[in-house]
Amino acid sequence: MHDWDDLRYVLALSRARTMKAAAEIVGTNSATISRRIDRLTKEVGRQLFKKGTGGWHPTAEALKLIEISTRLEEELRSFESSLSKPDTEIEGAISISCYQGMSLLALTPNLDRFYKRYPNLTLNIDHRQKLSLARGEVDLALRLQRPIEGRLISKRIGARVSGYFVRKGSKIGSQWIGLTKEFDNLPMMQQGFAYFGAEPTVRLGSLSEIETAVLSSDLPGPLLTCAMQDRRDVEQIASRDLISVRPIYLTFHESRRNDLQLQTVKSWVESCFSGPDHCLCGRCRFDVSDSDNRR
Repeated sequence: MHDWDDLRYVLALSRARTMKAAAEIVGTNSATISRRIDRLTKEVGRQLFKKGTGGWHPTAEALKLIEISTRLEEELRSFESSLSKPDTEIEGAISISCYQGMSLLALTPNLDRFYKRYPNLTLNIDHRQKLSLARGEVDLALRLQRPIEGRLISKRIGARVSGYFVRKGSKIGSQWIGLTKEFDNLPMMQQGFAYFGAEPTVRLGSLSEIETAVLSSDLPGPLLTCAMQDRRDVEQIASRDLISVRPIYLTFHESRRNDLQLQTVKSWVESCFSGPDHCLCGRCRFDVSDSDNRR
């Protein structure tokens, strides 16, 4: 391999699945991503990616390169951090606003790794969505839409995928479980109205409550596909009209661009996600074209 920089393109495409999204990560264009991947493929003499459902998927050979790339990326980040200040000396408190599902499936599973590396940094993860970055009510935010408040920096880091699930053996009719009225504008709720042709029979305030209700009744409801990955007592309603793919944006105020504590937490949050076109758990298969922001 003559150009180690090619590894960046392999890593970007493995995380993004599409040439366009990979180009956004690297800061170039789709043609460059394609050209660099083709060049590296010819150089190693093995196919590195295959086109499939949801975009480009790495082959076994590419996975070896991805492992090397990831390790190199982490070591470079560690080296950069060591030049400024030891991780154990970074102290302070950073607040994050995000949906409960994002916290449960992406952030909290990685808290042990965070606190072992940054023992003097305190995190406050808040599920309220109306906290303002512009007014300093929160430091970092994970949102399902790119914020339009002024002087905010946003980066797409993942996707939240939902579908409609029902307890196995249940008969599906016009009755269903939905979120409370304040969430009626969400795509997952609009899909339910269109599919079932009726108002929800039961309304609940969170997806975790809906999960409990679905498991204890014969009514279907919207749930995150990541949360249902290993469940054998429920099944997903097989309709593309009930799949919602929402991009997740990591956002902070421009004035915090050089804030060491915030940028440290920002890097950790990004590392909790598999890439801009991957779900929260990194295992769900879905068509990128189903994204609510790409229709």
